[in-house]
Amino acid sequence: MENSLELRAKEYLMECDALEVTDKDSYDVAGVIITVGKDLEKRIKEFFGPMKKKAHEAWKTICATEKEHLDPVVKESGVLKRKQSDWRVEQERIAKKREDELKAKAEEQGLEPEMVHVPIPKIINRPGQREHWRYRLTGEALTPEEIVHLFHAGYLIYNDAKIRKEVAEKKEKTSIAGVKAYKDYT
Repeated sequence: MENSLELRAKEYLMECDALEVTDKDSYDVAGVIITVGKDLEKRIKEFFGPMKKKAHEAWKTICATEKEHLDPVVKESGVLKRKQSDWRVEQERIAKKREDELKAKAEEQGLEPEMVHVPIPKIINRPGQREHWRYRLTGEALTPEEIVHLFHAGYLIYNDAKIRKEVAEKKEKTSIAGVKAYKDYT
């Protein structure tokens, strides 16, 4: 702020601070000082106005330039995410088709079709993805000892919630006969 304006603002503040309104005359003086203050406000705004305008124009230019550089990156990231999603959906479709074929073949051979599972290709964990542990039934024949163990562990009757809990806790170290734990990302 120019020196004369800064000096005048300091004087104004001292006048306001020093004035005590105790009667009609001091009341009228306060009114005159307030009028001077309004003129001082106008002059301060006029002084800073052009700088604020230039700063605002610079800010708008910076924002426009940022948008110019950012928009293509954001757009292409979205395109790439859609490509990933399309690929993942296609892999799931292929795995489901293969699984259906294997289940049909298992039924033809008199096997349990529920035991068939085709895994989807593993996806490398990307930033923002969470790791999940899941399981599938392997369809392996159980020995009498494994059946006794499963009975005592509470797994003889298929208990999805209990199996999921153990797989989540033990991950690759899960040791339930007929169950295979695997890692998945979402």
